[in-house]
Amino acid sequence: MSQLNIQPPVEIIKATVTLPLSKSIANRMLIIGYITGNEDLVKFPDCADSITMRALLQKLRSKSYFGQYQNNSHVDIQDNIYNTGDAGTVFRFLSALLSITPGTALLTGSDRMLERPCGPLIDSLIELGAHCSYTDKHGYPPVLIEGKRLKGGTVAIDASVSSQFVSALMMIAPLMSDGLLINFKGFAVSQPYIHLTADLMRKNGIKVTVGVSSVIVNPGDYTFKEGIHEADWSAASYWYTMAALLKRESTKESPIILNGLKFESMQGDRLVAKIYEQLGIESKWCNGDLHLNNTGNVAKHIDIDLNGQPDLAPALAVACAGLQVSATIRGLETLVIKESNRLESIKSELKKLGYICQIEANNALRIIVGRTEQTSNVIETYNDHRIAMAMAMLCLTNGPLLINNPEVVRKSYPEFWTDLTSTGFIID
Repeated sequence: MSQLNIQPPVEIIKATVTLPLSKSIANRMLIIGYITGNEDLVKFPDCADSITMRALLQKLRSKSYFGQYQNNSHVDIQDNIYNTGDAGTVFRFLSALLSITPGTALLTGSDRMLERPCGPLIDSLIELGAHCSYTDKHGYPPVLIEGKRLKGGTVAIDASVSSQFVSALMMIAPLMSDGLLINFKGFAVSQPYIHLTADLMRKNGIKVTVGVSSVIVNPGDYTFKEGIHEADWSAASYWYTMAALLKRESTKESPIILNGLKFESMQGDRLVAKIYEQLGIESKWCNGDLHLNNTGNVAKHIDIDLNGQPDLAPALAVACAGLQVSATIRGLETLVIKESNRLESIKSELKKLGYICQIEANNALRIIVGRTEQTSNVIETYNDHRIAMAMAMLCLTNGPLLINNPEVVRKSYPEFWTDLTSTGFIID
């Protein structure tokens, strides 16, 4: 197992960091690009998830002509295995795309992916007439899919597990002759991502209406618009945590400058700027760049619901623990089916470093003021990129840390360690 030694900076160097492109936007645009025959024009980040999406779409393009169902011969399924690895977004979006694409395919993934439920999406596709079947455990990958035309109409889906189930249906809905009315069963989690999908679809020529408990997608033809890309607000969260944990008196004004972000972004994680005001971080825009300033005005307690922005939880939990701010972070039910059980991963690593963290009702984290003895400085990353990047910031409060499997950041932010080095962190 590889290991990285990270030490806090002797002096913070004023640095401008170019954040990776948003894979949430890129992966949606890759699907829209594929449907229109323009996936080669989509700009995507150099991260594992988007690279996997692009590679599988290239494979799919080489084996079928999108939209032609006549004379569809069944090839050896071994030639049509699509392995999404740990990329949950890719698995879910391809589930829907393959259901309307000529040919037979087996959609699978890593061992962890086989533990992540896909039933609400697959069952909804079956309800719409798709030919899908589970090859092992019902409701979980792998899934065998035979593409066919879908008429559309109305479908009800459990939206309490993942918003990606809804987004996957939305993106193929314009190709259904009757369009699609998607009714939500249960409370829809991560709703900003549904609105992001709708926004990208509208920009590409599709009429979409998003309500509190439903989505309506009209039938129509996509009109592909290239150039829809921006930096990732989720990636910005680690820099917000760094800014919060830096000793204010030891920093120059605005030592952290982030570029590539958009102020008027449809990404739900743009809320990070508002959240971190409670932890003393002021966000200022200057010539299109985002400057992070530490005001020192830190709240004693924060109570926040991250149902719409669950990817911010690791960075926020670390910031609160490091600052010794009492915190209740709610709306985290989706974290148990991420790359790791992220609730347990956060709790375990914070406890190891001497912080007090509790899980409540399997959907919330409590950060409690107080410290216990640190038992180890080795951070397990659980094959989870967000755990690696968030926990690394605690070297600012705990001293040198050893990060196991640091390569896991390739999933979303391959240049993370290089960017940290540029600000003065010592990494080897």
